[in-house]
Amino acid sequence: MYGGMKDLPILRNYDDALAHWQLIKPLRGRATDTRPLCLSARRKTHVLIERTTVDGVDAVACKLYRTNVLTFVSDGRIVIDNSYPSMSTNHFVSAILEGRAYMGTKANQTWLHTYSGQWLVGTELVLRRHPHNETLSPVSPHPYCVHVLDRKKFNQVKAAYVPFIKHLRNVAKLVEASDARSPMPRDRLTTAADQTREGWGPLISYLLAVSTRRTWVGGWTYTLDVERGVKHLLDEIKTQHADEIFIKEPVPMGHYKADSNKRYVS
Repeated sequence: MYGGMKDLPILRNYDDALAHWQLIKPLRGRATDTRPLCLSARRKTHVLIERTTVDGVDAVACKLYRTNVLTFVSDGRIVIDNSYPSMSTNHFVSAILEGRAYMGTKANQTWLHTYSGQWLVGTELVLRRHPHNETLSPVSPHPYCVHVLDRKKFNQVKAAYVPFIKHLRNVAKLVEASDARSPMPRDRLTTAADQTREGWGPLISYLLAVSTRRTWVGGWTYTLDVERGVKHLLDEIKTQHADEIFIKEPVPMGHYKADSNKRYVS
């Protein structure tokens, strides 16, 4: 069931799509041939099926609103149009290709899961069916890369901040936890690399506040975990120096790998 409608068709290829198009009677009183995609939801015309062409080749399109989201071409291609990525688009494709493919979102990107692998959809993905089974595979898979930290370069960048981090840990041994904090402007990070220690004070205060854990045990209790502040500082360093310390690493086709460092890269 999709969007409260029953009988959304499960289609395997162009022949299935054409047979379904022929089964649906056009709506009366329309200037053009208008056929609802679902047999039991003829009044809901935001999902339609219509004949069309792709590169001059006969095709049948399953429309969601005004987009030919899923098009079955007579030469065997299946075209997914993901110009408007959404949960509705994902459900629409997954329902019609039920059992052979599932479309979903990971890390704000649309992926198609088939028996042949996991494939980045992008704005469009063209599929072909294996000649001897129902397995779907992309004609031209989209490349996918993840950002990998270059440890050597990161250690070189981090070296300028090591004295500050040591000082932060030493100060944390001498002070009480505090819940006071203020935003740290990005330009203040540069003071941490200043070996004269000029400007360290405000940054130390901020990171100690970040390091504070607050728990309720009959009242608010504050504890200091300085490593929280160190991690916060290192995250800021990674963001500031992302172009220097991260490299793009291609992921093998048909596989998905989480890009845990994407948040550092603009």
